[in-house]
Amino acid sequence: MSQGAQIAATCASCHHPTDGGQAIPPIATLDEQAIVKAMLAFRASESPSHVMHAVALSLSDDELAATARYLADRANAGRQP
Repeated sequence: MSQGAQIAATCASCHHPTDGGQAIPPIATLDEQAIVKAMLAFRASESPSHVMHAVALSLSDDELAATARYLADRANAGRQP
């Protein structure tokens, strides 16, 4: 299992891949740049979420890129994370 897949599995525990009705939005349809941009905003406290701020701080730039790439590749292939 790739590093991106391992981290994405953790993301999926809160970000249900298809359920848009929850307070936590799905991430399965986001492209790579959107994921990176959102995570960098959380890391910089530009987007309000204590949990996501902590998650963003816990990931290195390489881990973030690998996860975003994995999620985007899965979305492009029409598969769930």
